[in-house]
Amino acid sequence: MKLVLIQSIVLVFLVSNISQAQIFPRNHYNNGFDFFSKNSGFRIGGTYLDKDKITIGETEYKTGHFIMQFGYQKEHLISNTNEKGEFYFANILLFGGLEKNLFFPSWTGLIGLRTNSNFQFGIGPNVSLAGVSLTLSAGKNFEWGNANVPLDLAVIFSKNGLRISLLTGLLF
Repeated sequence: MKLVLIQSIVLVFLVSNISQAQIFPRNHYNNGFDFFSKNSGFRIGGTYLDKDKITIGETEYKTGHFIMQFGYQKEHLISNTNEKGEFYFANILLFGGLEKNLFFPSWTGLIGLRTNSNFQFGIGPNVSLAGVSLTLSAGKNFEWGNANVPLDLAVIFSKNGLRISLLTGLLF
């Protein structure tokens, strides 16, 4: 049942992103507001776990203190203040533990602020098979041609312990 639920969530996430595949240049706003931004794309990084296992239900999975993360981010602008930055909402779908033959999907929804100097800060829920937790994130976006290369540090507070993730990616 859990597998069907996870597959359904992934399918809805992917279909919604493919159906909205529109690319707008950064700071291109229609009457001061543009719901799409070019900050969508693939993410990769690693997560430090303060415990060497993840508990899902009554089952414990030995992970060691480090797992790799791979995934996708879709971002929507909420508002643009033009002078101080912009508020955004980011959907981040990650898959962790694949290098250890484990499969730990997670979704994070961040509401954040990106300054004009491309520093960004966000807060939001993280939902995984291990439960619901709180995520705090900070980072910087580096512009590279028509793409952005983010570097983000996220701290996730969960019942399985503290997780610290460092992620980068290529966003269009």
